[in-house]
Amino acid sequence: MTVRSCGVIVISLKSTMLKVGYNGAMFEVNSFIPRVSFSLDLLYKILYSHCMNDCKLVEFCGSALTDLRKFPVSVRREAGYQLDQVQHGGEPDDWKPINTIGQGVREIRIRDESGAFRVIYVAKFAATVYVLHCFQKKTQQTSKADIDLAANRYRDLVKELKP
Repeated sequence: MTVRSCGVIVISLKSTMLKVGYNGAMFEVNSFIPRVSFSLDLLYKILYSHCMNDCKLVEFCGSALTDLRKFPVSVRREAGYQLDQVQHGGEPDDWKPINTIGQGVREIRIRDESGAFRVIYVAKFAATVYVLHCFQKKTQQTSKADIDLAANRYRDLVKELKP
């Protein structure tokens, strides 16, 4: 038996059966022939569809995703982990509410050797976590430009979501 672990994904091959585990749930694919290559794309789709049954989507507003991609690798990983916790109904490790932007808006606070970083999001809507803004803090107080940008994106989002 071969077991490979990638974070929370565990793949187990045993003769003619494939078992895939994700967050405690196990899937069995019977009649798996080891000589046939198993599509990673198919595996991703199986795990993704299972995940989507109990977690929210993440949608980035404006340039938030582009801004997040400019963060150092370690900060991007941490931001992804914290957003994953929010997706699954939990709370980030270090956050604070920012009600001046809008009701239910929060900021994830991430610090590492390259500085302080923030991810502003809102998760109060039923099916989606909306990331409003991502930025690196240059001063102790969040700049007015960053707050105004997140507030404008929040207002636009609320208008868009109203029936």
